[in-house]
Amino acid sequence: MRETSSGTRRGTNTRRGGQFPMQGYRPPGPDRRSQQWDRRPSNQEPRQRNSKSPARHSRIEGVPEHRLLKGPEKAPIREIDTIYGGPYIEGQTQNAQKCNAKEAEGKLMTNWLINSQPFGLSKVDPISFTEEDMRRVHYPHCDALVVRAVVARNGLERMLLDNGNFVNVIFLSTYEQMNINVPLEPSTEPLYGFTGDCVTPKGIVYLAVTMGEEPRATYTFMEFLVANRRSAYHGVLGRPVLKKLWAVTSIHHLCMKFPTEGGVATI
Repeated sequence: MRETSSGTRRGTNTRRGGQFPMQGYRPPGPDRRSQQWDRRPSNQEPRQRNSKSPARHSRIEGVPEHRLLKGPEKAPIREIDTIYGGPYIEGQTQNAQKCNAKEAEGKLMTNWLINSQPFGLSKVDPISFTEEDMRRVHYPHCDALVVRAVVARNGLERMLLDNGNFVNVIFLSTYEQMNINVPLEPSTEPLYGFTGDCVTPKGIVYLAVTMGEEPRATYTFMEFLVANRRSAYHGVLGRPVLKKLWAVTSIHHLCMKFPTEGGVATI
């Protein structure tokens, strides 16, 4: 035993010329308690282990982790395309479809303004939707837009407005009650429903349509396909009617507006 400069005693053991403490001694080297051991093969890089995971600590209960990512860490958006039945070619006959295809292949005309306002109107008032249009609507709702239309002097109370429908449709049960002595023109274009089922129309008929009430009413002739199917509606007014009337629809306000000579009509 020998006394150190600090006045305390420390035991030593001499072994082959080296001195080692007898108690409380640990060989020099890394601290085993703080060392992270990696059992990967020697030819692989050591695993980087962090004591804290930023993604785990930044997670909010009830919110998916991918919604919390910002900046460059945000995952790219995957675009999913679909083929929607091929291009549409206008025309009932093959010759009419060929003529339409040739016109589409021609040179496009730009900066050519056609029908800057509806036919027969001297001016077009701005169309807007306000809180006044919401007073008769029960909220919350996600109802279909169903309107009244006078077709061939027959008041049809349940005409469905469908922006996704390319044709106007009248169902056969309604058409038979209208007592129209007009022969149907043959139609070869099938109608496809949501489930992909095919319906061959009974024919095509051109009828007078009145929308709105005086003094804000409009009159026009429209083409209708007569379909033999059961439905909760008298018929369907598709994009042809909306385009011809310059109509604007709003599901939130549950109404349709279009310009007339007496001002903007609302139904």
